[in-house]
Amino acid sequence: VVVVVVVVVVMMTMSGLGAQAQLVVERVLRGTVTLGNSAQTAQTAFGEFPDNYQLASVERAFVRTSLAAPAGVDPQDGQVAAELTATGVRVRRNSGRSVVVTVAYEVVVFADVADAPHVQHGVVQGTGGTCCRINVDIDNEPQYQSLKRESSFVIFSMMLSGSTYGENDYYAASFETDTRIAFYKGPSTAVTPSTTIYFQVVSLGSLHASVQHVDTGGFVQNQRVTLATAAFAPARTWLLASHNLDRTASAEVEVQSACVDSYLDGSDAVTFERYQGGSRSVVETFWPNAQLVEFTAASGVTVEQHTFAFASGAAKIAWTLPTPVVDATLVLASLNSMYAGGRADVANDDAPAPALVRLEPFAQSPTTVDATRADVGSAAHVSATLV
Repeated sequence: VVVVVVVVVVMMTMSGLGAQAQLVVERVLRGTVTLGNSAQTAQTAFGEFPDNYQLASVERAFVRTSLAAPAGVDPQDGQVAAELTATGVRVRRNSGRSVVVTVAYEVVVFADVADAPHVQHGVVQGTGGTCCRINVDIDNEPQYQSLKRESSFVIFSMMLSGSTYGENDYYAASFETDTRIAFYKGPSTAVTPSTTIYFQVVSLGSLHASVQHVDTGGFVQNQRVTLATAAFAPARTWLLASHNLDRTASAEVEVQSACVDSYLDGSDAVTFERYQGGSRSVVETFWPNAQLVEFTAASGVTVEQHTFAFASGAAKIAWTLPTPVVDATLVLASLNSMYAGGRADVANDDAPAPALVRLEPFAQSPTTVDATRADVGSAAHVSATLV
């Protein structure tokens, strides 16, 4: 079952606005980029924005991606980093590969108005041998509204090497202070030098949103964990989740342990869920992290959530919305997980491809969001948000 949360960003008109309690979005840009086909190199690819659109500043925009990968995918193919430029999105993987991977991107562009959100973009490289974490100092820039943890969140994507998935292929993101974020793994796991993380720090400001950061300890062998949070409004809350892994034995990580679906559970909890069947050959501890972005009532932003439940053999599922989207250029469809997927119902295999899903919003009609995957070998649950 794949849970998809769709976040719907409602663009407000510019007339009559002073200090902006409303969140003003200029446009949501949407497209795809394919790695490894005849038109792009096997290692990097560039997708130009539609209609020759050009960003006035990348500091007013952020990008979210999703992808589908074939059976047996390894980390060099399945972990793809995305970099936002003024004219498009560049995607990268660690090395030149023959495996074809298609990445869908959505770029949210904020209008240049008073009290507009600000986005910091950066890249950090693993140094190798460093236990557990990569710390990143971020700017609290006085020319913008002061960056505050309680109204900011971090998005990341990464590329790395390796022929099999292991615990060093998963990071959790933590917004630790107003001036520091961290990407961390399980305490038994060292950072590898091949790890490159592209991150975006989105500062919405308290006029537009508040953000709960839920950092927890590890859960050994738990297949389902529900974490209590402060109360939130589900119709205005966007979940962004990540997790890392730790294990007590040297072996390949298993999909049933590595693939985690996440979704809002009522109005005061977040649930992380792994496959509940099968047997595990090693003990896998997972450390979940959640960022709950709750938009203010005055922001004009509403949210719808959905879980895509793939049966074994199913390649595409359509989510039919209760009402048509009036303007698709003002809507963001975002997977809840940073890892482009959710839970795969398969045991004893290290490749997470059944849980890797590419979102295709409004490709068929204003009332449908499609989720597509390339590996149909098992059931899967993937959650998403429409903003």
